[in-house]
Amino acid sequence: MTAPMIEVRHLVLTSGSRVLQRDLGFEAARGQVLAIVGEEGSGKRALLRTMIGLEQPAEGDVFYEGEALWAASEADRRRRMARFGSQLAGGALLSTKTLLENVSLPLEVHSHMRPGDIRSVAMLKLALMGLAGYESHFPGEVDEQNRIAAALARATALDPDVLFCERPTAGLDSRAALVVSD
Repeated sequence: MTAPMIEVRHLVLTSGSRVLQRDLGFEAARGQVLAIVGEEGSGKRALLRTMIGLEQPAEGDVFYEGEALWAASEADRRRRMARFGSQLAGGALLSTKTLLENVSLPLEVHSHMRPGDIRSVAMLKLALMGLAGYESHFPGEVDEQNRIAAALARATALDPDVLFCERPTAGLDSRAALVVSD
């Protein structure tokens, strides 16, 4: 049997003094699509933020290919986090950068690619999400569907090992939703 790509062990998630989830545990294999569903306020966002390294759990840990995320040093945690792609609700695009610049950002920060190659990859990612021709637009100049699509293009810019999405198909048309589900 193959070891899981992701393993959540004994997580306790809190919001202030309120316990959102207690003793949470599950596994996901490489290539598996896993959806977390639940009522509003049940801790889905806290779980996502914990799994991508933004929020430390009250207890427990998240393991990637057997390596603990939260028990690791800050440097090791950052190294692992660079292998994740994430798209949070609302897109979290930088409003002062064009869509092309937003998608280019992870490539500039986490790769050693030349500027021309970065531009080519970013344009390809935008085109795959149906945004060819929108490269020079700013997030405030496009509708919510295109902001979500651009955020997904940015999340996949580095071809991450793991892609985390919060409501990835909300507001997308059926063509873009099919790209996401592939």
